[in-house]
Amino acid sequence: MLSAVTSRLSVEFHLNENTLQARHCLTANPLRYHDGFTPSDSEAGWKQVMAFGAEDTTDDEIESQKLTLVERHRAFWLELLDQFSGNSIICDGHHYVSHDLGTGMGFYGEAFRVDWIDTTRPPLVCNLSTQGPIPGWLRPQLPDNATITNLDYLLDERPVLSRRRIRRHLIAAGLRPSEASAFLREHDERRYYSRESHYWPSRTLRDLMKRKRRHAARWFPLDVAIA
Repeated sequence: MLSAVTSRLSVEFHLNENTLQARHCLTANPLRYHDGFTPSDSEAGWKQVMAFGAEDTTDDEIESQKLTLVERHRAFWLELLDQFSGNSIICDGHHYVSHDLGTGMGFYGEAFRVDWIDTTRPPLVCNLSTQGPIPGWLRPQLPDNATITNLDYLLDERPVLSRRRIRRHLIAAGLRPSEASAFLREHDERRYYSRESHYWPSRTLRDLMKRKRRHAARWFPLDVAIA
């Protein structure tokens, strides 16, 4: 068991997703840069994953947690590959999943063309979502199998709702008027900085709805353009 000197310290856990290694350190400043985790560690592939109080924590508990972190990471990727067996899109070392046009929420719903390296497979025009870079331990088994071209347009067939109608729906769903107004102000800020931001995935709107969730699919069936 760690000594009483550690009562003000935390056990911080690090995971290297490329090498499937886990380690720990004691620190008074968890989950930020410190002597036990520097920018050089980040560059080497290490990530700060979690931390908890060191007092009364045993060595066995620490080792068990490290094993859990490694197995949880492995399970995520193996389940993902099993779920999308044969349909994974891998480009520049990143994993993507395709969605029918108008149903994908990734990249603000922009359309992409996927050309397979195996030219016997027909190209796709689809929406994409990404699961991030493929970890180093899996990369030899999962080389790039496609190229991706951003078609640089947003779908025109998505529903368009007026600001007044959006606000009315959100208030009817349980938001306070001030919360609905805050949402629209955020929308205006996003639109100012990005041409894509006036499209809101329906899940973003649904997350704002605190009550009467049964109405969400009817009010916001797909990505919504706010006029």
